[in-house]
Amino acid sequence: MAEHICEIKVRFGETDAAGVVYFANYFQWMEYATNELFNSLGFYIRDFMKRQTGFPVLEAQCRFLSSSSVEDVVSVRTRVEELRSKTVRFVHQMYRDDVLLAEGYQVRIWVEFAEDGMKAASIPEEVRSKLSSFGG
Repeated sequence: MAEHICEIKVRFGETDAAGVVYFANYFQWMEYATNELFNSLGFYIRDFMKRQTGFPVLEAQCRFLSSSSVEDVVSVRTRVEELRSKTVRFVHQMYRDDVLLAEGYQVRIWVEFAEDGMKAASIPEEVRSKLSSFGG
């Protein structure tokens, strides 16, 4: 099963007073990694927005196992754990070298925007087929 890998260099502003990465940044890194996976497949947020579609997060969780600090390079490994008709579960593992720092997931739902709000919709086949190469 393939996984998408992106690297993030920890910036000073992502650390707390103790000099370790503030926990909320791991959620931002999961968001970044998911966007990078989509970009690697040729899908871009601006194009989703033009088509009045989106892929918002329904659920997210992260378990923290080890700390990281400024200038560490963190590799975020992302794969699709479950691909359903309207939702996808992305699993993320964040490493510094061979040390697993955190692992988490996001469940996202495909939506279409209309004047009366957003409504769940089936994930387009083009998107589904490309996501399936990362698991699911």
